Amino acid sequence: MASTRWTWDDEKTDAFLLAVRNYKRQKLGEGLEWDSDKVLLWEHIRKSLGEKWETDFGKAEPSSPVKPLAEMTKDEYRSYVQELKEEKEVISKGLTRVKNKYKGNY
Repeated sequence: MASTRWTWDDEKTDAFLLAVRNYKRQKLGEGLEWDSDKVLLWEHIRKSLGEKWETDFGKAEPSSPVKPLAEMTKDEYRSYVQELKEEKEVISKGLTRVKNKYKGNY
């Protein structure tokens, strides 16, 4: 089965622009240059988009373990590590999407 290529649609683009505006307003309100730290900007946008499109941008915050690591069995730990790895891969893809969109618009 062929996978479809991921693209920005109007709804995601509007949400992207809203996240940029909100971040800019917040930083200017704090008296800071809003686009001086691109990594923080991109992560803020990714988290904002991840709240609605988790599968495209990753969770706003990675999952925490259900119980302390010291109490996990080897299988539970392996499962947790695999889940965390998959979440981080989606987050990485989400950040790449945000960076590319930002560079294309500004």
